[in-house]
Amino acid sequence: AVNESGQAASGAHKSWTDFAKGVFAGVGVYTLVSSALREIKSAIGAVGEAAIGLNAKLEQARIGFTTLLGSVQLADSFLKELYQFALKTPFQFPDLVDASKRILAFGFTAKEVIPIMTAVGNASAALGTGALGIDRMTLALGQMAAKGKVQGQEIKQLAEAGIRTVDIYAILADKFGVSVQEIIAWQEQGKLKSKDFIEAFKQYSELKFGHMMELNVKTFLGAVSNLKDASSMIIAAGFKPIFDRMTEAVQKFSAALVSSKSDELIDKLRSASENFLRVIDDLTPAVQEIARLLSENLATALNIIEIFIGVKLVLAVKAFILAIRTMAPELLLITAAA
Repeated sequence: AVNESGQAASGAHKSWTDFAKGVFAGVGVYTLVSSALREIKSAIGAVGEAAIGLNAKLEQARIGFTTLLGSVQLADSFLKELYQFALKTPFQFPDLVDASKRILAFGFTAKEVIPIMTAVGNASAALGTGALGIDRMTLALGQMAAKGKVQGQEIKQLAEAGIRTVDIYAILADKFGVSVQEIIAWQEQGKLKSKDFIEAFKQYSELKFGHMMELNVKTFLGAVSNLKDASSMIIAAGFKPIFDRMTEAVQKFSAALVSSKSDELIDKLRSASENFLRVIDDLTPAVQEIARLLSENLATALNIIEIFIGVKLVLAVKAFILAIRTMAPELLLITAAA
């Protein structure tokens, strides 16, 4: 009996699956509808990320820069300057914000950030290392700045990012009128100052990589990157009032949860949970009886369910086809416009 019922269920599933496929293939709109829904979902996600995600990141960045620079005004001014800089680079604004915070945290001044980011950005754009290359180089330069001297660990990090440190040594050798070997010896002895090396790094980047970021911006991928930045910032600014209202609402809700009213809420939730469990306990005998009857008459039950579902499915498919036929001209126009 069990084998017979299993075959019946399998046959019913296959027949209705084949029927559904045939309907969609005949109407020719399944792919269209699925694609449209995916695009709508993607667009909503992008808007949500810009309206909420980017505003949240900017909020955190503003707090961080206020702490590092000493005032809200300086933080706002720096963020605007950084955004204008981002529009001239192929890199995403949030990545530059993170890199800038790292540089400031290592003790650089706000005025030093853009020149360092320009040197690092040109090198990364030329070498194709992207945000990862920026992270490695800013970390290496920041660490040596914090130490006040150049050590082997930072040299290795720069080399891993694609930087030819021997060329930087050559610039330093010309500056001090010594050989490259002597500069290397200074570095190994801990006598090479980080400020001299960082200045030489900026010269190296300018000589070797020039204006690679500006050139990359003029490419298709660079233009797409700037388009994303610009559109995200516009959406973030436009939805800022809604974001502020949401922030206020979340703060109030959070405050309510930790207030004396939270005990009252806990009691209500506990009472609701207990009531739910009582309902489950009351239903358990009935469910067990239904399961017993189904196990004893499985084949018959499956046939009844198949007939019932079949009637409902046919009606639903007919309604769906009618709706699609009605909307087909508008869907095709939307697709053509996209």
